[in-house]
Amino acid sequence: MKKLLYLFAVVAIFGLTPRNANAQCGDDEKSETKLLALTFTSDHCGACKKLKPEVMALQPKLEGKSVEWVMFDFTSDATKVASKVKAAELGVADIYNKNQATGFVLLVDSESKETVAKLTSRQTSDEMYKIVIEKL
Repeated sequence: MKKLLYLFAVVAIFGLTPRNANAQCGDDEKSETKLLALTFTSDHCGACKKLKPEVMALQPKLEGKSVEWVMFDFTSDATKVASKVKAAELGVADIYNKNQATGFVLLVDSESKETVAKLTSRQTSDEMYKIVIEKL
């Protein structure tokens, strides 16, 4: 039961974040997504548990910025399949296939689909923020 609640919490945090606030809000000031923040996570990952609060603290700081948060969940076969489909939809299947570990966030240029930075549990949300802003 605890594992299921954790999964729902992670999905709510990462999975339900709007893909493009501009498209939903009609805010002409916000440009299209420049960075994809691909979060590689799993319920049984210790680094993921350490990373989660830092990412949760980071997301509000980046509100209104052109960053799309995407979670790739490696907890079960079902979540792996859903993540693989999501990666294909976003055009980052190669990145997904090369990164089958968990406990990090890859920042990917949305246009070129090149990885530009990696965020880990060793960084604070402030350090992560500086990296993301530099890459925007």
